[in-house]
Amino acid sequence: MISQEDLHAIFEHEMATEGGIADPTEYPEPLRPMLTDMLTQFKGLLALSAKRPAPNYIAPNVYVNIVDNPTINAVAFESSGHEFIGVNSGTLFFLYDAFLSLFSHPGFMPDIGEASKETTSDYDLRMWLQRDNVSHINDFVPLDSKRIMAAQYLTLNAYNFIFAHEVAHLTKGHLKYLENIYGIYKYFAYANPSSIPFEARLQHMLEIGADENGAHGSLHMFKPRESGKVLPDAGGLLCDFRTWAVSVGVIFALFDRHVELHESTTLDSHPTPDVRFLNVIWSAWEEIKRVMPVAFDAATRQTIRASIELKDFFTQLKIATRPFSLVAHDESKTTLRRELYDQVSALRSQLLQLENEQMEKLAAERSDLLRKNLITL
Repeated sequence: MISQEDLHAIFEHEMATEGGIADPTEYPEPLRPMLTDMLTQFKGLLALSAKRPAPNYIAPNVYVNIVDNPTINAVAFESSGHEFIGVNSGTLFFLYDAFLSLFSHPGFMPDIGEASKETTSDYDLRMWLQRDNVSHINDFVPLDSKRIMAAQYLTLNAYNFIFAHEVAHLTKGHLKYLENIYGIYKYFAYANPSSIPFEARLQHMLEIGADENGAHGSLHMFKPRESGKVLPDAGGLLCDFRTWAVSVGVIFALFDRHVELHESTTLDSHPTPDVRFLNVIWSAWEEIKRVMPVAFDAATRQTIRASIELKDFFTQLKIATRPFSLVAHDESKTTLRRELYDQVSALRSQLLQLENEQMEKLAAERSDLLRKNLITL
């Protein structure tokens, strides 16, 4: 059996021209133990999957590490018969800093800790989020210690989503397909792509599939419940579907901010943030309906509540509101936007056809939820 040292050497060799492996001693001190714990947790979950039939969002033999290249958000690849995932350290640092900054504002999840103590203004937070490059952390840190703990916990769950997303490019056959058709054996998510080596529609479909895996994987790791208990060492956060949806929703708010900064290039490589977030929410509903149907009604209510709260908060900031426009209001009910529903449904249908026709090894199962009538809450 190949050793971890050998896998490390393969990873380092493959990434040598792409920035190499990040040096842990260069991590900012607040993040060093957090990132180490996150990698240990994720590797443990991957290893556990070897003892039972593995769902698509985990793979027991994948090697995970941190890459040191600011132009790459993440990468999945195969080499010497083994699978690898790399995530840029800056992506992880920025995500943690974003949660700290959000909790330093009194309007973000005001039920956690003593939010009234926080002093970051709409203007300051908006300007921070609109900066193109963030080279240091802790510009804005919550004054209330419970809100710092909550920021750390939501960050870890967001990390779970990111890693489960990258795992999907391996386990759902994306990389094999790209290698067979285009000769591509490394699937990069560039921070600011100017072009992609294959048609954008195909990448949109693959990203939709990976986001579905991110939803399933992060749900599996977070294990939300209908009536969530208070999470230990999380500042008062509940282990419910609202908490889960907020942690993932912030990722897409930050992506929307990035799209606004790089509109001409980013939209070519990924679906728009509203399409992606609706797909994630729907994917979560499908999984919840499959594994714990008694919690389905609560899950839809709580995730929609989180979406509305995030929309109201980012609307107040006048930035990054697009991902949360999935909800439409009328006088008697709340529905999902029809035109957005149609876009997500079309991508999912095309991906399903591609999987059935040309990705025969995939084990993914598709619910017919998106092909039924529009959900009304």
